Amino acid sequence: MNSIFRYCGGKSRKSVRDTILGYSPGSYSEYREACVGGGGIFWSIPTSKKRWINDVDSDLISVYLALRDRPEEFIDLCRSILPAQKGEHLAPAKSGKPLYNARLKEKFVELLGNVDVDKALKYFFVNRTVWAGRVNYSQESRLYFSNPNGWNIVFKEGVLEEAVETLRGTNISVGDFSNVLESDGDDCWIYVDPPYMKDTMSSAGSKLYSNSFSVKDHSRLRDQVRSSSHKIMVSYDDLPEVRSLYDDFCIIEASWTYCGTSSAKSSNAPQIKKKGKELIIVNYDIGV
Repeated sequence: MNSIFRYCGGKSRKSVRDTILGYSPGSYSEYREACVGGGGIFWSIPTSKKRWINDVDSDLISVYLALRDRPEEFIDLCRSILPAQKGEHLAPAKSGKPLYNARLKEKFVELLGNVDVDKALKYFFVNRTVWAGRVNYSQESRLYFSNPNGWNIVFKEGVLEEAVETLRGTNISVGDFSNVLESDGDDCWIYVDPPYMKDTMSSAGSKLYSNSFSVKDHSRLRDQVRSSSHKIMVSYDDLPEVRSLYDDFCIIEASWTYCGTSSAKSSNAPQIKKKGKELIIVNYDIGV
């Protein structure tokens, strides 16, 4: 299935998934994802595999946990917020911005301002309806309602129910990537899609993620990939700093269109998705 999230740098497009999975070890018993984000790869992993997903963002992980541990309650909660209806009042997302459904915008503002609301509902609603799918509560200028149609996923027949089935039996944790890489296991394949190196070098107001990597984190990840006995794949933005870090690894050049990004200037402009160069890095033999 496809990811239920909108996520910057997400790998949910079929062409991207196929590229990444094409460099998997082929045979493995357990799949782990250390920085799951939107789970673009995870959602396509067979449920017959033992699976472990992790992320440092507890708000994001709360959605995965809600779907696994209290699916009926969470789905009912989501569906209590109806999608945009034809003829409903419209309002600007921000001053001078295009008009969008006023009722859902009001709900968006309400959820953002309520610290006592269900954390999973808050994250999921904001993620589906915010600009570019970014959920960084510390960046108020980036958090504005602009995608009412994103909430339609909640009402698409079988989508959330399939997500529940996919998550059934999955180990879900919140924390640093190191625990996933260092924990023992038999015949494990671990995929790591860390925050971009470019994001680390960006100013605080331009960062894509609420939990960006430091330069030290990137080096620490490299060291653990090098020392691990597991088969590990890391995907990165193609920058000299990344190539230097992993200069003794097998590096595959790739290029794909990013999810959760657009260069369009208004709701009436064509949605031009950004395409960028990426690196797929593995610590195992891919037979090439």
